[in-house]
Amino acid sequence: DAVDDATIDDRVEHYRLQGAGYAVAVEAIVDAPVVDCRFVFCRPGDATERSLPNLAEAMDEVRRRLVGDRIGEPNAVRSTTASASE
Repeated sequence: DAVDDATIDDRVEHYRLQGAGYAVAVEAIVDAPVVDCRFVFCRPGDATERSLPNLAEAMDEVRRRLVGDRIGEPNAVRSTTASASE
């Protein structure tokens, strides 16, 4: 993403659930807590890092949406994989 100092926090928020989703997956795979999710925004001659604020809360939201998807709740993350019965 092309970001500057004025828009970087908006971009982190834009990627919030994506980053939290990766953190949930990594936590499940390595069976250890994920304590930071860091975004690195690069541009020629510069790189800026931002940690995802309230990571645990964002990860909980991802988990709720995934569980909601399995039980058919509205506003849940929808799976892109069709079941064999469809």
